[in-house]
Amino acid sequence: KRAAFAGTTALLIVSTILSLLPCFLSRRLFDHGLLVGDYAVFRHILVLQGACFAGGLALSAVCLQAYARIGAGLTSRLARLLFRHLQSLPFRYFVETKPAEYLQRLNGDVNGLQDALGPELGQALVAVLQILVAVPVMVFWDWRLALVSAGTLPVLAAVAFLAAKSSKKLLYDQMGAGVAMNGMLHQSLGV
Repeated sequence: KRAAFAGTTALLIVSTILSLLPCFLSRRLFDHGLLVGDYAVFRHILVLQGACFAGGLALSAVCLQAYARIGAGLTSRLARLLFRHLQSLPFRYFVETKPAEYLQRLNGDVNGLQDALGPELGQALVAVLQILVAVPVMVFWDWRLALVSAGTLPVLAAVAFLAAKSSKKLLYDQMGAGVAMNGMLHQSLGV
Protein backbone atom coordinates (compact mmCIF):
# COMPACT_ATOMS: atom_id res chain seq x y z
CA LYS A 1 0.00 0.00 0.00
CA ARG A 2 2.86 2.39 0.72
CA ALA A 3 4.31 1.87 -2.75
CA ALA A 4 0.93 2.54 -4.34
CA PHE A 5 0.51 5.66 -2.23
CA ALA A 6 4.02 6.91 -3.12
CA GLY A 7 3.51 6.18 -6.81
CA THR A 8 0.16 7.93 -6.86
CA THR A 9 1.65 10.94 -5.06
CA ALA A 10 4.47 11.12 -7.63
CA LEU A 11 1.90 10.97 -10.41
CA LEU A 12 -0.04 13.72 -8.65
CA ILE A 13 3.05 15.94 -8.61
CA VAL A 14 3.44 15.45 -12.37
CA SER A 15 -0.27 16.23 -12.79
CA THR A 16 0.09 19.42 -10.76
CA ILE A 17 3.06 20.58 -12.82
CA LEU A 18 1.20 19.82 -16.06
CA SER A 19 -1.82 21.75 -14.82
CA LEU A 20 0.33 24.80 -14.05
CA LEU A 21 2.34 24.77 -17.31
CA PRO A 22 -0.35 26.61 -19.33
CA CYS A 23 0.10 29.59 -17.01
CA PHE A 24 3.81 29.73 -17.89
CA LEU A 25 3.12 29.31 -21.55
CA SER A 26 0.63 32.18 -21.60
CA ARG A 27 3.41 34.74 -21.32
CA ARG A 28 5.22 33.19 -24.31
CA LEU A 29 1.88 33.08 -26.11
CA PHE A 30 1.52 36.84 -25.92
CA ASP A 31 5.19 37.86 -26.16
CA HIS A 32 6.24 35.58 -29.04
CA GLY A 33 2.91 34.94 -30.72
CA LEU A 34 0.35 37.73 -30.59
CA LEU A 35 2.53 40.78 -30.08
CA VAL A 36 4.95 39.77 -32.84
CA GLY A 37 2.16 38.59 -35.13
CA ASP A 38 3.55 35.06 -35.51
CA TYR A 39 0.35 33.05 -35.60
CA ALA A 40 2.15 29.74 -36.17
CA VAL A 41 3.85 30.13 -32.76
CA PHE A 42 0.50 31.23 -31.35
CA ARG A 43 -1.20 28.04 -32.60
CA HIS A 44 1.61 25.78 -31.38
CA ILE A 45 1.62 27.28 -27.90
CA LEU A 46 -2.17 27.20 -27.73
CA VAL A 47 -2.20 23.49 -28.66
CA LEU A 48 0.57 22.83 -26.13
CA GLN A 49 -1.42 24.65 -23.44
CA GLY A 50 -4.50 22.58 -24.22
CA ALA A 51 -2.50 19.34 -24.15
CA CYS A 52 -0.89 20.24 -20.81
CA PHE A 53 -4.23 21.17 -19.30
CA ALA A 54 -5.94 18.01 -20.57
CA GLY A 55 -3.02 15.80 -19.47
CA GLY A 56 -2.98 17.35 -16.01
CA LEU A 57 -6.73 16.94 -15.69
CA ALA A 58 -6.60 13.30 -16.79
CA LEU A 59 -3.72 12.46 -14.44
CA SER A 60 -5.49 14.22 -11.59
CA ALA A 61 -8.62 12.13 -12.19
CA VAL A 62 -6.52 8.95 -12.22
CA CYS A 63 -4.82 9.98 -8.97
CA LEU A 64 -8.09 10.77 -7.21
CA GLN A 65 -9.47 7.39 -8.29
CA ALA A 66 -6.31 5.67 -7.01
CA TYR A 67 -6.52 7.49 -3.68
CA ALA A 68 -10.16 6.43 -3.37
CA ARG A 69 -9.14 2.80 -3.98
CA ILE A 70 -6.32 3.02 -1.46
CA GLY A 71 -8.74 4.51 1.08
CA ALA A 72 -11.33 1.82 0.39
CA GLY A 73 -8.70 -0.88 0.87
CA LEU A 74 -7.58 0.62 4.17
CA THR A 75 -11.18 0.97 5.33
CA SER A 76 -11.90 -2.64 4.42
CA ARG A 77 -8.83 -3.84 6.30
CA LEU A 78 -9.75 -1.78 9.36
CA ALA A 79 -13.33 -3.10 9.24
CA ARG A 80 -12.02 -6.68 9.25
CA LEU A 81 -9.79 -5.88 12.23
CA LEU A 82 -12.76 -4.30 14.01
CA PHE A 83 -14.87 -7.39 13.33
CA ARG A 84 -12.13 -9.63 14.75
CA HIS A 85 -11.98 -7.41 17.82
CA LEU A 86 -15.75 -7.67 18.27
CA GLN A 87 -15.54 -11.45 18.06
CA SER A 88 -12.88 -11.47 20.77
CA LEU A 89 -15.03 -9.47 23.22
CA PRO A 90 -16.61 -11.45 26.05
CA PHE A 91 -20.27 -12.34 25.72
CA ARG A 92 -20.97 -10.28 28.85
CA TYR A 93 -20.19 -7.10 26.88
CA PHE A 94 -23.07 -7.79 24.50
CA VAL A 95 -25.43 -8.67 27.34
CA GLU A 96 -24.68 -5.51 29.32
CA THR A 97 -24.58 -3.11 26.35
CA LYS A 98 -27.67 -2.13 24.41
CA PRO A 99 -27.44 -3.04 20.73
CA ALA A 100 -28.16 0.56 19.77
CA GLU A 101 -25.08 1.75 21.68
CA TYR A 102 -22.52 -0.48 20.03
CA LEU A 103 -24.22 -0.17 16.63
CA GLN A 104 -24.01 3.60 16.95
CA ARG A 105 -20.35 3.39 17.88
CA LEU A 106 -19.52 0.95 15.07
CA ASN A 107 -21.37 2.92 12.41
CA GLY A 108 -19.83 6.17 13.58
CA ASP A 109 -16.31 4.75 13.55
CA VAL A 110 -16.63 3.09 10.15
CA ASN A 111 -18.28 6.13 8.56
CA GLY A 112 -15.65 8.42 10.03
CA LEU A 113 -12.88 6.27 8.58
CA GLN A 114 -14.54 6.16 5.18
CA ASP A 115 -14.83 9.93 5.16
CA ALA A 116 -11.23 10.44 6.23
CA LEU A 117 -9.71 7.93 3.81
CA GLY A 118 -12.00 8.50 0.84
CA PRO A 119 -11.58 10.87 -2.10
CA GLU A 120 -11.12 13.80 0.29
CA LEU A 121 -7.59 12.58 1.00
CA GLY A 122 -6.65 12.92 -2.66
CA GLN A 123 -8.34 16.29 -2.98
CA ALA A 124 -6.46 17.60 0.05
CA LEU A 125 -3.16 16.40 -1.39
CA VAL A 126 -3.96 18.04 -4.73
CA ALA A 127 -4.62 21.36 -3.00
CA VAL A 128 -1.42 21.21 -0.94
CA LEU A 129 0.71 20.25 -3.93
CA GLN A 130 -0.73 23.02 -6.07
CA ILE A 131 0.22 25.57 -3.44
CA LEU A 132 3.69 24.06 -2.98
CA VAL A 133 4.35 24.18 -6.73
CA ALA A 134 2.60 27.48 -7.50
CA VAL A 135 4.28 29.65 -4.84
CA PRO A 136 7.88 29.07 -5.98
CA VAL A 137 6.78 29.59 -9.57
CA MET A 138 5.13 32.91 -8.67
CA VAL A 139 8.27 34.02 -6.85
CA PHE A 140 10.33 33.08 -9.90
CA TRP A 141 7.96 34.92 -12.24
CA ASP A 142 7.45 38.08 -10.25
CA TRP A 143 7.90 38.49 -6.49
CA ARG A 144 5.06 41.05 -6.37
CA LEU A 145 2.63 38.44 -7.68
CA ALA A 146 3.69 36.09 -4.89
CA LEU A 147 3.32 38.87 -2.32
CA VAL A 148 -0.24 39.73 -3.43
CA SER A 149 -1.19 36.05 -3.47
CA ALA A 150 0.33 35.45 -0.04
CA GLY A 151 -1.74 38.34 1.31
CA THR A 152 -4.98 36.66 0.26
CA LEU A 153 -4.06 33.20 1.58
CA PRO A 154 -4.93 33.89 5.26
CA VAL A 155 -8.40 35.13 4.28
CA LEU A 156 -9.01 32.09 2.08
CA ALA A 157 -7.68 29.77 4.78
CA ALA A 158 -10.00 31.31 7.40
CA VAL A 159 -13.03 30.90 5.14
CA ALA A 160 -12.08 27.30 4.35
CA PHE A 161 -11.57 26.54 8.05
CA LEU A 162 -14.97 27.97 8.99
CA ALA A 163 -16.69 26.06 6.18
CA ALA A 164 -14.98 22.80 7.17
CA LYS A 165 -15.84 23.30 10.83
CA SER A 166 -19.54 23.88 10.15
CA SER A 167 -19.78 21.04 7.64
CA LYS A 168 -18.06 18.66 10.07
CA LYS A 169 -20.62 19.47 12.76
CA LEU A 170 -23.48 18.96 10.28
CA LEU A 171 -21.98 15.67 9.14
CA TYR A 172 -21.66 14.38 12.71
CA ASP A 173 -25.22 15.46 13.51
CA GLN A 174 -26.47 13.66 10.40
CA MET A 175 -24.46 10.53 11.20
CA GLY A 176 -25.70 10.54 14.79
CA ALA A 177 -29.33 10.83 13.70
CA GLY A 178 -28.93 7.99 11.20
CA VAL A 179 -27.22 5.74 13.70
CA ALA A 180 -29.82 6.52 16.39
CA MET A 181 -32.58 5.64 13.93
CA ASN A 182 -30.84 2.36 13.03
CA GLY A 183 -30.40 1.53 16.70
CA MET A 184 -34.05 2.28 17.45
CA LEU A 185 -35.21 0.11 14.56
CA HIS A 186 -32.88 -2.66 15.64
CA GLN A 187 -34.13 -2.60 19.24
CA SER A 188 -37.83 -2.21 18.51
CA LEU A 189 -38.08 -4.61 15.57
CA GLY A 190 -35.45 -7.05 16.77
CA VAL A 191 -33.78 -7.03 13.35
